[in-house]
Formats: sequence, C-alpha cells, structure tokens
Amino acid sequence: MISSLEQYWRARAESLLLSDIRTELYEDLREMLACRDLGPSARVEQWLETVEAEFLRQYEQSEESQSPSHELVTLAELFSSEGVEAWLEAFELFREGASAERVLEVAETGQRYLWVVRDIAQDFQDTGS
Repeated sequence: MISSLEQYWRARAESLLLSDIRTELYEDLREMLACRDLGPSARVEQWLETVEAEFLRQYEQSEESQSPSHELVTLAELFSSEGVEAWLEAFELFREGASAERVLEVAETGQRYLWVVRDIAQDFQDTGS
C-alpha cells in the first residue's frame, strides 16, 4: 500500500517540468542519441559504457547501505533506486536501438525520481525530522 507521503512525492516527481530536471548528463544523452543515429561510433560506446558503469556502481552502493530509519529516508532510497533503474533501462534501450524519444522518455522518468530525492533530502534537512 502506498502511503500518502509516497503519493505526494511521486506526484511531485511527475509534475516536474523537463526544464527543471535537465542536467549535463541528460543533455549528453541527447547528444549521444543524435550521434548514434549517424552511425556506429567509438565515442558513443565509450560514453555509454562509462556512464552506465557509474550508475551501476551507485546502485550497488545504495543497495548495500540501505538502513531505513525514517519514512523520508526510506522514500529517498526507493526513489533513488527507481531513478537509477530507469536510467539503466534507458541505457539498455539505447544499446538496443530504441527510438531517441523512447530512450529520453525513460531517462526523464529516472531523472524526475533522482531530482525528487534531492528535494526530499532538503525537506528532511529543513524539518529536522
């Protein structure tokens, strides 16, 4: 069952505008998709391998260190995992040759959840709870 707090943060993540969540990584993904569409490229494959490895490393670290103690902490860990999983799915779709629109759609979902983790952390800090 989804708590009202989780519903609140999911709705907040979904309501974020693309302009709010654009980062260098997201823009790099867009650039690499455009390069991919021009044909095979060592630069694209190198970028994809490097970024995907970093996401996997962070995901594995977060899986190892989970120790929920507060509902906001638990939600932040959940959204962090979901965000990283969405990015990893976007990388897989990228490799499979999915359309740029589909890859970006999945990456945007991941980006929204990772962005809301930052907001949860700020809320947690502000409330001190």
